[in-house]
Amino acid sequence: MSNENPAAQERRRRLLEDSRVFCILPWASVNIQPTGKVFPCCVADRHRPVGLLNDSPLAEIWNSEEFKRLRRNMLEDRESPECVRCYELERAGFQSIRQENNETMRRHWPVVEQTGPDGSVPHLNVAYLDVRFSNVCNFRCRYCCSELSTGWREDELKLYGRNRLPAVLKPTEDPERFWRDLEAILPRVEMIYFSGGEPLIAPEHYRVLQALIANKRAPDVSLLYSTNFSTLSFAKTDVTELWKGFKKVHLAASLDGMGPQGEYIRKNQDWGEVLRLRRLMLEKCPEVGFNLAPTLTAMNALHLPDFHWDWLERGFIGVDDIYINMLVEPEGYSAQVLPDSLKRQAAEKYGKHAERVRAKYGPGTGRVAAHFKAAANFMAARDKSELLPDLRHRIASLDAVRNERFADVFPEMAAGIFPESYRKNSSGGSAPRRRTSS
Repeated sequence: MSNENPAAQERRRRLLEDSRVFCILPWASVNIQPTGKVFPCCVADRHRPVGLLNDSPLAEIWNSEEFKRLRRNMLEDRESPECVRCYELERAGFQSIRQENNETMRRHWPVVEQTGPDGSVPHLNVAYLDVRFSNVCNFRCRYCCSELSTGWREDELKLYGRNRLPAVLKPTEDPERFWRDLEAILPRVEMIYFSGGEPLIAPEHYRVLQALIANKRAPDVSLLYSTNFSTLSFAKTDVTELWKGFKKVHLAASLDGMGPQGEYIRKNQDWGEVLRLRRLMLEKCPEVGFNLAPTLTAMNALHLPDFHWDWLERGFIGVDDIYINMLVEPEGYSAQVLPDSLKRQAAEKYGKHAERVRAKYGPGTGRVAAHFKAAANFMAARDKSELLPDLRHRIASLDAVRNERFADVFPEMAAGIFPESYRKNSSGGSAPRRRTSS
């Protein structure tokens, strides 16, 4: 890029640094869902795919009409409906995936310069592969669904009397064709983000790692995981042994709380096993990156500071090793649904937590304070309290089929969400009338 003329340099700087809509990922990334839907990234609107793998191979989707329109919008500094989540997070004070990748992936700007007038890009340039091989998962998280977890079929049958999707979802009906699509990417891929389902129990995940090792590409490739952190092995394969040859490995552990609170939200979790695995990682592979990646919901808004503090005190994470995800769908579980009294209580607790962290761990903890403040800002940004009946209905209905009781696990939250009559009596409720995918 050293040969750029001043006008080209200014255009690059303006789009990568100043623009509120431009994102490098449509020129360097794809996200593949278990349904076969393809998106430019993992936070793009779930209802707006740029293609479907059962209809077209990845090389054709790369220049689909939807993908080309998205690129044109970005080059012309127009907002795109696919990207609303990044816009919302930025307004709340979070660094979005858009902003993060404009910084870390800017070396792919030459690909942007090759864009045709119609938004097409001449070569498949998937430097960042974000893939979910299936919906196979050993957990049944409260706000999930059968599209992303096979375990949810049992709950959906009890709640609705039917299952709306096949038991196992995979991106294509022809697994070997999908593998050929992946093989076309692997020679140039720089980073792979594995999610699920649960990626560490996906055979395809291990096939990708072994292919990269066999082709001597491992030293050039970074691995990033979103994992429920329930295992570090599969079919007698210790994944920590495979990680040794890769450029960088980082785990974002999807843990929403500790002890009973974590086990309630992420059904089938064994908290004792979570603690054992974290100790094992620190012993066997301390060089592997690790951070907590809890999802802020209407259930755990008051619990997150306690959880973060506990893992700091255990020495399980560094002070900044937390990234709070904001739940957007299903909307009924969003923390924005909470009444103002609980939002204020949470914001006050976040502020006190930041002060406690700074007092013990020193002044270099501003990122933690900023992160929890952004979470409070997100809650306050919109009043969705009209959805409180939906939240109550979801909690009570699932409590009934799982024989659980929210008020026993989250008494402070229940006091602000439910009337006193619910808290005194057993839980229960009829099935929700509708459900949005997570």
